[in-house]
Amino acid sequence: MSAFRTEGAAPTKPERLFYLDWLRVLAVLGIFVVHTLRPFDSLGDWNIKNREQSLVVSLIVGWGNEWGIPLLFVLAGAASWFALRSHTGRHFLRERSLRLLIPFVVGFLLLSPPQAYVEALTHGTFAGSFLQFVPWFFAHVQPNWHIVWISIYTYHLWFLAFLWLYSLLALPLFLSLRGAAGSRVLGTLAAWCARPGGILLFILPIALIQMALRGAFPAYTDWADFAYFFAFFVYGYVLFSQPSFARAIHRHGPIALVIGLVCSLLMAVAFLAGPGLSWETSPDYTLGSLLYQLLRSINTWAWLVVILASGISYLNRNSRVLHSANEATLPFYVLHHPVIAVIAFYVVPWSMGILPKWLILMTLSLALILAVYALLIRRVNAMRWLFGLKPRKAAPRQDGNGREQEEHQAGSLGSKADEPVPLHTAREAPSGTEPAQSDEHAFTG
Repeated sequence: MSAFRTEGAAPTKPERLFYLDWLRVLAVLGIFVVHTLRPFDSLGDWNIKNREQSLVVSLIVGWGNEWGIPLLFVLAGAASWFALRSHTGRHFLRERSLRLLIPFVVGFLLLSPPQAYVEALTHGTFAGSFLQFVPWFFAHVQPNWHIVWISIYTYHLWFLAFLWLYSLLALPLFLSLRGAAGSRVLGTLAAWCARPGGILLFILPIALIQMALRGAFPAYTDWADFAYFFAFFVYGYVLFSQPSFARAIHRHGPIALVIGLVCSLLMAVAFLAGPGLSWETSPDYTLGSLLYQLLRSINTWAWLVVILASGISYLNRNSRVLHSANEATLPFYVLHHPVIAVIAFYVVPWSMGILPKWLILMTLSLALILAVYALLIRRVNAMRWLFGLKPRKAAPRQDGNGREQEEHQAGSLGSKADEPVPLHTAREAPSGTEPAQSDEHAFTG
């Protein structure tokens, strides 16, 4: 099965790009691993911090942070391209609202208080029971014009809020790119990217954003990050609009790997030598800080090209594991951070080394998340709806004459029942278009 699309091909039932699904699953698992490591790094405060911290862990977490969230937003933009090939803008926004805002609100109301509580106990900012803490927590939510407030009170769920806002803000642009004029713009950009080194042109916008805004809005998930991640969301839409972009990414994979390794090494040296930490935590508009933001941008894009090229080469295959894992990505993401924080509250104070603590924390967290998903969320339609999944269809049953009867579980919203991800879509694509990608997983679309 080819990961590339053929321009000008005859209409056929298009194949799904399975490597996008694999990358989504692996990215979410990577974020889970990084968050289980956060108690043991020296990269700033987290809900729970270990007394002893590890330089190796800090380097791993710092490296993963450079491209993990940008990768998810690229995949989200790609999913938006495929969704808008078969749906109107109004349907697109309705789906995104139902499947992003509902888990966001549910997660904020039910999952933010427990992790805020253990954080407050650890930092000594609250003394009392959890039942006393819950009204105190909501009473102290203070929205303001700095968008970072979303992540302060909702923790990891800021990603869902940003993704919904991006879908809303980018929709006029996305719709315009579907027209004749937009297609010409995309064709011109694709021609540039087909040249040697052309795919590296995508570094320029993100570097300008970092250099212009990072000094004014240094906090994580403030306006600098909002603009920065928005660029990756748009990139994802553009990169999967024409097959030549994927070919350019695949062709530039080896040189991107070299660039990424060099940039990562330079960033590690900057951190170990001293100025890198201040440029990261207290950016300004000095020459050193601006050059560091340029280096970060080159590093991030290089690793994204490497990861996308690797996915094209090695991950474009289907499996039953992929379907099950792909469906679980959104509930898994919503659950993982509070589960890790609460378990870390009990495990981190134990008298043992970092490695056994981390292994225990990761194992217990993964087991609990999967158990809650498999036993509660996946099986109950009401819970599926709350966590952004479509309702399931009840298994067919036979009547007295041996004929199968279909029965929908209560709570169905009238949408199609959840089915295995198809190898091909039922809708035929016109000549020169891309394989249709399922719109089932709004988590990255």
